[in-house]
Amino acid sequence: MFAKQIGDAVFVYYSLDDPEESLLRSIKDGVVCCIEEKKRVELLGREKPERFFSLSYGNALVGNMASAKT
Repeated sequence: MFAKQIGDAVFVYYSLDDPEESLLRSIKDGVVCCIEEKKRVELLGREKPERFFSLSYGNALVGNMASAKT
């Protein structure tokens, strides 16, 4: 798994041998994180922010594109 924060977004790439398992694991992890975030925000007494998911399936190029940092 590869994770990187990009602005307000978080990019996570699962590189398991089975692409279907990578997809299912990403869905499960996304749901678990949303549930945990909802509980955390409620405990702080804050308004619940909107959250959005974008899931892609297949090959991906991963790296620091257009960045001087490595």
